Amino acid sequence: MYERILAIGDIHGQWDRFMSLYAQIDFHPERDLLVFLGDYIDRGRKSLYVLDWMYEHRNEKNIIMLRGNHEQMMINYYESNGTRDIWLWNGGDVTRRALMKQSDEVQKKCLDFVKSLPLQFQISVGGKNFFSATQALILTSLWMSKTKTPCSGYGRNTMSSIQAKIS
Repeated sequence: MYERILAIGDIHGQWDRFMSLYAQIDFHPERDLLVFLGDYIDRGRKSLYVLDWMYEHRNEKNIIMLRGNHEQMMINYYESNGTRDIWLWNGGDVTRRALMKQSDEVQKKCLDFVKSLPLQFQISVGGKNFFSATQALILTSLWMSKTKTPCSGYGRNTMSSIQAKIS
């Protein structure tokens, strides 16, 4: 059983803000579950720092990382040889420029990692299936189930996090 379920989404390459938020949540894997909701890349100038951190922590206890729509747009772009360029219009141009400065090996590692991220997950709390949702729906479901109040939306270039105590 987890004491807290923490969710972080919409990092969008904002490395410094992400590191600040990560320190503030005081994540303890022995008692907490940390769910990353995707959108690690694009818009911010340090998307590769964020991806590298995610890659380095991908197998840590009680951390779940999901693929967001920005990671999916990146996959679509590369799998279409650049013909699905909606990714570039949504901040992907920043990430693409950063990737192009890297070796082919690093580019492949990043793309393979993003492809490996699941779109959804299920969690059991107290022996019952508590969630079966994708990305931001998890955040909203968690918030509403614990607070009984609506979860408001977040604007562009913002990072969101929610914490819920499990009782």
